Amino acid sequence: MFTQPPPGNGRDGPPPFSAVRLIVVIIVSGGICYWLAHYFAAPIVKLSNAVRQFAGGDLSVRVTSSIGDRKDEISALASAFDRMADRIESNLTSQRNLLRDVSHELRSPLARLNVALELCRKQCSPDVGKSLDRIARESDKLNELIGQILTFNLFESGMSSMEKSKVDLTKLIIEIADNADFEAKGMNRAVKVVTSDACTILGNVELLRRAIENVVRNAVLYTGENSAVEISLKKITLENVPYVSIAVRDHGPGVSEDEIMHLFKPFYRIDNNQVMQPGGAGIGLAITEAAVRFHGGSVKASNAPDGGLLVEITIPPI
Repeated sequence: MFTQPPPGNGRDGPPPFSAVRLIVVIIVSGGICYWLAHYFAAPIVKLSNAVRQFAGGDLSVRVTSSIGDRKDEISALASAFDRMADRIESNLTSQRNLLRDVSHELRSPLARLNVALELCRKQCSPDVGKSLDRIARESDKLNELIGQILTFNLFESGMSSMEKSKVDLTKLIIEIADNADFEAKGMNRAVKVVTSDACTILGNVELLRRAIENVVRNAVLYTGENSAVEISLKKITLENVPYVSIAVRDHGPGVSEDEIMHLFKPFYRIDNNQVMQPGGAGIGLAITEAAVRFHGGSVKASNAPDGGLLVEITIPPI
């Protein structure tokens, strides 16, 4: 009697596909996919990190040597980035060197000019003396501008070796406010500290003093008459990280939203009908931004809801 063989035991059926072979295929495929993903993604991650470092001010970063000997589009992109970085670093270095050299060279004739002015004062009439006083004032302004340029150039050239120590920000803010208030009284204005938490940071006291004074003096110039510039020092938390906030608020006309983003750029001049820096060179706030960045912080400006400009400096504490 004819009997049909059980299913799967015939020679013409498909061979059994064992679980071991399936696992081997998965492992091999996964390994190949991982290698391919790493091969293409790793250099892109390195390039992305380099772009962030470069944007953050590290002009020495390069990527070609770190991605190995590749001959593909990613390698070409890395080479293009390095060429761009070389060009930008060279241009910025040349610009900084020019500013430094010109500023130093201007100091000598200015010193001789001041000596000549003092000699003229001893020999001239009172009427001529008024003109000499005006020349002396303009000479002092030029000398101050040269000092600001040299200071800014020092920041941009790298200041990692500058000495840092514990700084009592509460004491520093009170000193700055007292000095600024004394000057502001001559313009029918005032400076007052409205909030003062006990804050200590690790930093350079003179750099911090200059950074905060630049903001406060700008505020004094542009706040309305019979009004007060308000300074607040607070401990704050951003994304569960403690920071120190120094806010300076005036009661002037404020700045247009289109111009606010440019306030901390060096030598940027806002329209004369606007608020900031009439007759100035536009470098004081750039020094502030560089000094704050040196301390690992940030500075931003915004128009207060009820009028006036608000500048906030945020610095990590000790």
